[in-house]
Amino acid sequence: PSSEAAAAARQHIVDGVDTETGEVLEDHTENFGNESNSPAQATAPAPELTVVATMPLRHRVLAQYIGEGEYLYHVDASQKKEILRLEMDTDNSYVQNLLLAAENVEAFKKAIEHDIHK
Repeated sequence: PSSEAAAAARQHIVDGVDTETGEVLEDHTENFGNESNSPAQATAPAPELTVVATMPLRHRVLAQYIGEGEYLYHVDASQKKEILRLEMDTDNSYVQNLLLAAENVEAFKKAIEHDIHK
């Protein structure tokens, strides 16, 4: 008998509101410790990454330059902004000479990413 009454009561509840009385029911969601019900604790969105190998030659060279000795497979948005800033910085003669040399050596243009890193 009690299960029939519970089933009948569930038929009158839609989105937490009793359709017969109009009463807003309490949220009885349980948290068992393996999930979060609070939106404040939601995971941060993953950073947008760009694959270095898909970038133009000038950007690929600068990506490895800003890697400071580490081989970069991907760059995030802040690194991409730094690459664009360096490319446009005509006062930085080292970077401009690096780009000029990279564009004028045919073997370098065809080099794979790992060789550009070296």
